[in-house]
Amino acid sequence: MRFFRPQAIFPSLVLLAAVFLIRATEAKETAPYPDGPYELAPEVRVAEPDSRTRSELNRARVLIQKQKFDEPIAILQRLVRSADTGLVAWKPGRYVPVQDHARALLAALPIEVIRSHRKSIDPIAATWYQDGLARQDSALLEKVVREAFLSSWTDDALLAMGDLALEAGDSTAARSAWRKILPLPPTEESPPCRWGCPDTDLDPASIEARFIVASILDGALVSAKEEYDHFVKKYPGARGRLGGQEVDLAVALQKILDEAASWAPPRLSPDWKTFAGNRRRNQIALSAAVPSRVLWQADLSAIASSIDRTRFPWPDAGPAFHPVYENGAVFVNLGDSIRAFRLENGKPLWGETAEVFENRPVFSAPFVESLPREIWGVPRFTSTVFSEGGLSRLYARVGLPVTGRLGRAWSGVPEGRLVCLDLRAEGRLLWAVEPDGAIWSFEGTPVASAETVWVAMRRSGIRPELHVAAFDAKNGQRRWRRLVVSAESASAGFAGEYSHHLLTLAGQTLYYNTNLGAVAALSMEDGRIRWLTLYPRQRSIDRLRAAAYQMRTLIPCLYDRGQLFVAPSDSPALLALDAVDGRILWRNRHAADVVDLLGVAGNRLIASGRRLYGIETAGPDAGKMVRAVPPEPSDVSGYGRAVLAGKSVWRPTEKSILVYDQLTFESTGRVDLDALGIPGGNLLVVDGRVLVTAKDRIVALGAQTVSSESSNSNPNAHEKAQ
Repeated sequence: MRFFRPQAIFPSLVLLAAVFLIRATEAKETAPYPDGPYELAPEVRVAEPDSRTRSELNRARVLIQKQKFDEPIAILQRLVRSADTGLVAWKPGRYVPVQDHARALLAALPIEVIRSHRKSIDPIAATWYQDGLARQDSALLEKVVREAFLSSWTDDALLAMGDLALEAGDSTAARSAWRKILPLPPTEESPPCRWGCPDTDLDPASIEARFIVASILDGALVSAKEEYDHFVKKYPGARGRLGGQEVDLAVALQKILDEAASWAPPRLSPDWKTFAGNRRRNQIALSAAVPSRVLWQADLSAIASSIDRTRFPWPDAGPAFHPVYENGAVFVNLGDSIRAFRLENGKPLWGETAEVFENRPVFSAPFVESLPREIWGVPRFTSTVFSEGGLSRLYARVGLPVTGRLGRAWSGVPEGRLVCLDLRAEGRLLWAVEPDGAIWSFEGTPVASAETVWVAMRRSGIRPELHVAAFDAKNGQRRWRRLVVSAESASAGFAGEYSHHLLTLAGQTLYYNTNLGAVAALSMEDGRIRWLTLYPRQRSIDRLRAAAYQMRTLIPCLYDRGQLFVAPSDSPALLALDAVDGRILWRNRHAADVVDLLGVAGNRLIASGRRLYGIETAGPDAGKMVRAVPPEPSDVSGYGRAVLAGKSVWRPTEKSILVYDQLTFESTGRVDLDALGIPGGNLLVVDGRVLVTAKDRIVALGAQTVSSESSNSNPNAHEKAQ
């Protein structure tokens, strides 16, 4: 699988083309950066199926048009089981795996042809289904869908797969399975962007009722009520099986809705284990009293001054460091080191120094001064803590965060690397992984499970390629790497680049905002792309007048109850996508000032930039901006990343922290940082304290008496076992 497919019958032309590309690249490496605006190339390329797969698809289509079905059924069934990871365009801007394309072609065959074919596959499909149901084994049920798609048991297998996924708390996987049972009406999309089970005998009302239950369990009660009202009109008096019983579906759903209104809200975590709190990038912190004093602070000025030497001449984009917190311990990745503090008093977590890991001295003044001055972007540093089942590990990308490279101009520049530290052994280094040579780089810090870590990677070239890779959590061995997209990045090859792309993990699916014109969903198991959606890019770039949206430097997808919210750095728009199939649900084209997506409170997405914004996520006003603070003509700009805590929004500026009610955006408190002698910075609210990570220091603020609401941490939790 490749982007360019030079034909073997033209070797001399291929050689000439290669020479030309090399010379063009060398010329561009030495070309001066344009003083004015320039245009990015329009192409956004995705992985295509290999030549054999394309040939077989074309042959199957031709034979189907000729009403010859035996051979195309065999071809398409083979493609459904194939290992080809290429994507097929269903409609402009929407791509799905070749396997889903093959299933859709099978599902569109004449029903009499399908029924005839079933006679040969139903017996084995029945065995797989019955064994899978008896064992509650999703793998066996998936085998029915993968290897016997046209069987009479595929719809039953999908129904059971969805039910099992919902029981496991993965509502996105549940919806994905259920949606594949019922074909879309032929007029809704042409061609349809999902396949259905032909001639299913399952009750559609019972299936659609499950979607409402999933919304209720997700806590999306507004959406659930809308779905319920539509359901009652569509299926008046319908009866079906729900929860293992034959019931009046409308009555049963209304009862669940009524009960859900009194359910206790989900318990908030006291920890903040990765950027934006959790792997879905949507955590709300526990509330805290408005602080009035400095509890402790630690100096970061040496590393901060080194990073400043490498800055592209942008407007001030705020502090670079985003700490994480778990059970009384604060961890800060500084690129050249990782430091650990006790939240209680700011003292080192272990030993005499806070430094638990030291990287190569890539930020020494002589080295940094030797780097090219023109680098697009700003450095960012994050970490991920994973603690579960007796494990406690910290993952981070360390080193200089250069991702886009310019050949000879970067010779000798060490690549950033991934490290894994054992927090049960005072931060002992378990493993470190280097990228595969100078053209490869890690895009940011991974997300993690007990067995696997996943991270975005870049391959530099004429047009950068973005990939997602999986590594063994025990030893750092790479398991797989999957190409996602290739397109010209903002520097257009005239400068190096800093970037820090973060993945989002919800259920069994990884989501990637590439900032290169595409958003993708991938299987966490093998990296297969489940869908890929393109959006219009802003191709005009002016390095001397960088727009606010181009300074979205840490902007992973935010997942909330089946929706993805995306604010790409190459588009002024803010997007909401269906997490199951990648459909764009709405666009807000008035969000160019948005820099950070903070979270969802109720049915309102809260975002920040120069101001604070609230955008409706559900109902008739979905996508509309309903709140903006501060109102004009006030010009109190945000500075650093804000945080949602309890029912409040904590928003930093250069001289203060402003606290607002999440629903009304009314002011509920203020911290005068200027009076405390502290600059603004990225905020965390943890265990009753407020952490401010400025450019040159990290500061813990607290009230005169720290609130006991969440004060249950154990500062010795990470001490080395004796």
